[in-house]
Amino acid sequence: IRQRRRQAEEHLAFAGALADGIIHDLRNPLSSLRLDVQMLAREAERGADARPERMAELAGRALRTMEREDAVLREFLYVAKPDGRDMATIDFNACVRESIDLLAARFEKDATPIAVELASAALPVTVYPVSLKRAVVNVLTNAREATAGKGTVKIATRAEHGMAVLCVDDDGPGIEPSERERIFEMFYTTRPEGTGLGLSLARTAVMKSGGTITAGVGDLRGARITIMLPLAGPVVAGES
Repeated sequence: IRQRRRQAEEHLAFAGALADGIIHDLRNPLSSLRLDVQMLAREAERGADARPERMAELAGRALRTMEREDAVLREFLYVAKPDGRDMATIDFNACVRESIDLLAARFEKDATPIAVELASAALPVTVYPVSLKRAVVNVLTNAREATAGKGTVKIATRAEHGMAVLCVDDDGPGIEPSERERIFEMFYTTRPEGTGLGLSLARTAVMKSGGTITAGVGDLRGARITIMLPLAGPVVAGES
């Protein structure tokens, strides 16, 4: 009971911090949205002299702002829900496969090739299953977006020194050394359309399960995100 109470308190503290960040993050976009709508209204008041191309530009910009803020709020609603279950021992390979399946349609839509090289053996890890899957999905989504539909994503797992390791590589522009820590900060993003939440939430979930997540350079010369989790048992070939 004490452990569950502590987990609930930690979750509430995290949700509170996230809410504060979202309020801060909403202010500037809402100001821009208000200005765009005001200019759109003024343009419409010109009647027959209104410029359709200018109205389309303003409406499109306002819509993109709204979509971005909607994405931020959806992320918040997603993470604000507790896991709903205790830690459990699962096969990390199975978690990765399920995450790939969830995003298969998006990869196909973007025509983004994916190379999957999972360990031949099961990789048992004791984790919060729902949170970990969210983390893997967020990392895969980040890699897909980094290629902008024009590159390749490589996904590989292995066992190494008592750890289950997942490496997600892309052949996008990569991550500057000065940004390899910052990309895991809440609301930090290098893309105008990004929310800055995906990798931050991934780090929180991985750390909650006792693991680490880091950024570097991968085999494809772009970015590599590496997740490492303690193995919960022996790795036996042929189980996966």
